[in-house]
Order: sequence, then C-alpha cells, then structure tokens
Amino acid sequence: MDQVLILLHAGLGGIALLSGTIAIITKKGRLAHKRSGKVFHFSMLSSALLALLITFLPGHYNPFLFSIGVFTTYFLLGGYRALRYRQPDFVPKFDRITSLTMLTCAVGMILIPLLYQGQVDVVLTVFGGISIVFVMRDLSLYRDPKKLREAWLRLHISKMSGAYIASVSAFLVVNEIFHYYLNWLLPTLLGSIYIAFWTRKTRRKDVKVGGAALIMLLFHFAPLSAQVYTEKQSRHRFAQLSLGLDYQTSLGGKTTFLNASGNLESLDLGSIQKPRFLIGGTHFWGHADFYIAIPIAGPSFESNNQDIFFTSGVETIFKYYPWRIEHHRLRPFVGFSIAPFFYQQDNLIGEGTGPEKLHLGFPLLSGFTYNHQNFLLELGLNYNYSNSIDYFISRSREATIQTPPLYLYFSLRYMLETTLSAEKGWESGETARITDHLAAKGQLNNFFIGAGMSSAWWLGNSSYNQSERPFLPGYGISLMPDFSLGYYLHQPDINLALNYRSYNGGGTTYGVRQSLKRRSISLEATKYVLDYHGFAPFIGPAISYENLRFRERFEQEALKEFQDQKIAFGIAFGWDIRPNRLQTFLLRTNLRYFPSLKLDVAGNKQINFSNIEFNFIQLIVFPERLF
Repeated sequence: MDQVLILLHAGLGGIALLSGTIAIITKKGRLAHKRSGKVFHFSMLSSALLALLITFLPGHYNPFLFSIGVFTTYFLLGGYRALRYRQPDFVPKFDRITSLTMLTCAVGMILIPLLYQGQVDVVLTVFGGISIVFVMRDLSLYRDPKKLREAWLRLHISKMSGAYIASVSAFLVVNEIFHYYLNWLLPTLLGSIYIAFWTRKTRRKDVKVGGAALIMLLFHFAPLSAQVYTEKQSRHRFAQLSLGLDYQTSLGGKTTFLNASGNLESLDLGSIQKPRFLIGGTHFWGHADFYIAIPIAGPSFESNNQDIFFTSGVETIFKYYPWRIEHHRLRPFVGFSIAPFFYQQDNLIGEGTGPEKLHLGFPLLSGFTYNHQNFLLELGLNYNYSNSIDYFISRSREATIQTPPLYLYFSLRYMLETTLSAEKGWESGETARITDHLAAKGQLNNFFIGAGMSSAWWLGNSSYNQSERPFLPGYGISLMPDFSLGYYLHQPDINLALNYRSYNGGGTTYGVRQSLKRRSISLEATKYVLDYHGFAPFIGPAISYENLRFRERFEQEALKEFQDQKIAFGIAFGWDIRPNRLQTFLLRTNLRYFPSLKLDVAGNKQINFSNIEFNFIQLIVFPERLF
C-alpha cells in the first residue's frame, strides 16, 4: 500500500510538472493556458495531499515533507480561489481559515527545527518566510473587498507560480540534480523573477524588469509600502514588521587548554562567521528598531586537539535612530542587545566533553542603515565589553577564556506595513462608532488564541551542583513553543489567559549527564496600563501548576531521579502592538518572571528552576472577529 501511494504521488507530481510548464509558456487567458492550468491544479493538489498522507504512514514520517505539502496545498487553494475574488459579492470566509492554518504551519517550519535540532533549517526558513509574507498580505486584503477584487489576478499568478516552484524543486531534489540547498533555493529565486515580472506587468503595463537584486524581486509583490510613516505620524503607522537575513563575523578572542603534558597553552579563536534569520519591526515612526536574530548555523573548529564551539544564541536587539529611517537616506544608529553567548571546549586528548557555558552579554551597537523603498541595508559593529568567562578546562582546572569582543555584520531586511488599511476608519470616526456599538452589546469581549516561540533564561545557581558538581556551569537558555488560550474583557481592558509551556535543560560535562524538564500551565490576569499610538503595555500576576523533573547519571553511578508538582507564583508583563480594539489579530511580546521555583534533590540541596521567560513575538488571533 505504501508503494502504491508513493507511486501515485510521484506520477501526479510528474503530470503537474508537465502541465504547469505548459501553463507557464502559453499565453495567459487562452484556452491552452486555462486547460493546462486546471490539470496542473488538480494533479498537483492530489500529489500534495498524498504527500501529507504518506508522512503519517509507519516508517515514513517526515516533518519536512509534511510542511512542504501544506505549503503547496495553501498556494494551490489560494491561487485557484483567487479567480473568484473578482465577484462583487464574494466573502472570503474559507480563505481566512486556510490563511490562519498556513500561518501556524509557517511559524512551525521556522521554529520547530530550532526547538528540536538546536538550529534553523535554511530551506524551511526560506519557505516559511515566504509563506508568512503571503499570509500577512492575504489577511490584510480580506479586510478590504475592493482591494481584494483589484488584486485577484496578481494573487492568482503569484500563488499558482509558487505551487509550480514547489513542483520543480521536488523534481530536482528527488533526482539530485544539483547540491541539496541549490535544488530547493534555485527554483525559488528564478521563479521569483517570473512572479515579479507578471506582478509588475499587471500593475503598470509600461514597467520593465531591471537588474534589481533577486531578494528585492522576491518580496516585490508585498501589499503595502512600509514608508507610510514619512507622510504623517499616526497610530496605524507606528510600527512595521521586518524580515531578513544577516551575516556576522567575530574578531579576536583567546582560549586556554591543557596539552598532552598537562601544561597550559593559549589558542586564538580566530574569526567565526554565521548567517542569521531576522524578525522584528521598526517602531516610533522609524526612530526605533527592535528585532531578534536567530542563528542559522552554529560554527565550530578544531585546533591543537581542541574541538571548540562558540556562538551567540538568539540575540534581542534594540536600536535608536536620532534621524529616523527614510527612503534613500543613510542613517546612523546606536543601541544595545541582550546576547547569550555559548562556549564549549572539548579536549580530545583529555577528559573529553567540556561544559557548555552560557555567558550573558549586553553588547553595544553602532552602525549605519540605508533605506531603499521597503529594504533596509545595514552595516554594524557590536562591542561585547564583558567578554571574559571562567571555564573549567578539566574537572579540577579552571581558566579564563577571552571570547571575541567585536562582531561585524551586514544585513538585508524587508519591511511590511500591516495595519494601514484601518487608518481611514480611525480618522473618520467610523472605528470609534463601531467600537462603541459593539462594546455596548458586549461583542468585544472575545476569546483569543496565541502561539509563538519563547526562551527561558535560567536564573541563579543550584546548591546541589555547587556542592557536588562544581565544574558544571549554570544552565543556559531553553527554547519552547508558547501556547495561549484566553478571554479579553473590553471594558476593563484586561486579558485572562491560560498558557502552556514545556521545555528542557541540562547537558553532558566530563561524564556527568543531567536532564531537567519543566511542564507549566499558568493562569494570568494582565491589565493594559497605557496606549501610546497603539503601543499598549500590560502587567499582572501569574499563578502556575508546575511539573518539575531532574535526572542525573555520573559515570558508573546509578541513575538519580527526582520529580515534584507544585504551585508557583510569578508576574507577567509585556506589550501589544494594537492600533485599535477591532483587530482580528495582533502581535504580542510576553515576559514572565518566576522568582522562586526550586526542586529538592538531596537533603537540603536543590536544583534551581527559577527563570525569566521571554516571548518576543506571539501571534494573537481573535477567531470570533474573523466572521
């Protein structure tokens, strides 16, 4: 049965590839184009659905194949249904549901590999990023029937072409035509040129495609300009979403190690490079920039019998522009970041795996940003002034490591404006009238759901490790999905929410293997305390039910295991980007602090689970407001 489904999947994919090619090269609107397009749609849709089915068969589970199957299905459904958008009475209820489903999958494509593999998957990040751009554009257009009718042809071309790109990529991957990444990314880049050409042609008949960078063509079809804040400063122009990549290289640094004779020697760390995925946004009408940088690769090198791994984790960046970001302007910036640095040194001729040491830094930032339309090109320098760490190079020998003090980076980001469509209603008073009308009926008291990625910063030291395992470092940063189910009370402006988080900690060092797990369900009541042009901070108490577990094995000793359930108290705070209270979705930043969360493990000794949780971007959706 498995082989039959796989053969059907491959056969339908081949038909889709052939018919899609015919649809691409034939004249748009002609009978040949329509017929080949229909064959492509139904054969490719069947192939994609079979791919989803195959991933659930025993022995064939493949999260990557599943994600790409969902990606292709979304594009096929959207591209085919776009033909109906030109109808005056069309209501996109089904389309909203598929868009929200795709948004959930796209976030997972980017973040799940980071959670379970410890690094970002380049291919999934590209496909997930493209999907997010399309979904945000779609959700914005669904709110405006007029714009949706005007955009039907562009949506049809871009989405059907996106599905065709997926079919070509699958063919190249299966047959291993080029290098693995090239098989996936080359069709995307070339297909983007085709999409950009036809998107421009449908907007302005006299425009020709010039020699712009491929990345600019890739996102050229985004719905709204992010430069609208230069016209005036309103709450609907306060912030702009940004997506992009940067390339960072370190300068300097020195470590110490034990040679074969047991003597200390020094070793230069050299230059370490890594690409990173960027997601965040500009705020305060181009005067501030907040975003996170997620490493796509963790570089390491081997020298003098030392296997050294050194990288920064997910970095949170805050920048200030004295002169705001504007089109065709070079602007200086200053700022700082919260950067976790991870260092591990394995002595290949000594005791083996050294500790993975977390060193939290607050680097100072400076540089220049050049703005071209929706693109931000940036050259910056990070100075990590606190770059010395104490590190056990063996169970009994501690040395000082000088991590790199300087980091040079170049980045390219794309800005998206997602809330401008609601500005007209706000300024005319229509938003206020609708808000008052719905509030009087209690229809703005709504359930919401939320999803995002959080990091947990472990605080303090554990008395057990200080006493029994002094060579173990403090625990690092744990990543986890963060899910919320809540209810919003409009009149008091309060959120009541249940939040579930689950994450692990620990590691292996010089023969000691420790594993920590925390499962938490918290109830929070947060009150908004301010609304500055849609920037709405909140704060409130949190009470949680905690399931804590600790395991340890040391060489030939028996496994030690401790587990407990307890109630913990904390505080939740953060902010929303909330242009108005009618939003169907918004972006939220959450922070949670649990100051006293410990597990008894041996007599009066404890393992410390206290932490600060930081969820930089969580998507909040109000399902009742979609319909």
